[in-house]
Amino acid sequence: GAFVGYHTVRLAKAAAPFDVYAFEGRPPSDLNDNIKRNNAVNVHVVQETVDENWKLSAQLEQDLLNEQDKGPLALIKIDCEGCELHFLKGAKTVCQVGWTTNDSTD
Repeated sequence: GAFVGYHTVRLAKAAAPFDVYAFEGRPPSDLNDNIKRNNAVNVHVVQETVDENWKLSAQLEQDLLNEQDKGPLALIKIDCEGCELHFLKGAKTVCQVGWTTNDSTD
């Protein structure tokens, strides 16, 4: 997960003004403190544990796919200690809609 936010804060500064979503299953007090200390106002903390039953909530999925005010989804950084495939399966719609692939052989 996002743990204390080292990578989250760095990515938030690089991505500004676009949003960064940080997933952390444990109580995120250290994460929130680090985000506040670094003025990373574009970070949204999602306190959820990713496991084999995990799936994005409908509201969060809609937020992630709303390109009108956020721009297209550009990056997913995952560090969930062995559950990366579960995350990708749970975020399948976001991954399918967020990116298009170029299957052209030209």
